Amino acid sequence: MLDKTLQGFLEEVAARTSAPGGGAVAAIAAALGAALAEMAARFSSKHWDDAGAAAARARELRERAAPLAQADAEAYEAVIAVR
Repeated sequence: MLDKTLQGFLEEVAARTSAPGGGAVAAIAAALGAALAEMAARFSSKHWDDAGAAAARARELRERAAPLAQADAEAYEAVIAVR
């Protein structure tokens, strides 16, 4: 899922399918939020002593959240297949 274009992801979310759905979108939104926090921390390094640590933590969160989009989509597809 992370290898898709943004346009492709948006098209898949908008399609009349069950997945990707809310969980995948939430995971991507969380990853994007973490990426913005990481960027802001990097730009703050001249004025904030803990900017490097904050950027590292934001990166950890981004790397943890992003794969959850695929995991959610796969889990929901498995539920649908069982039904």
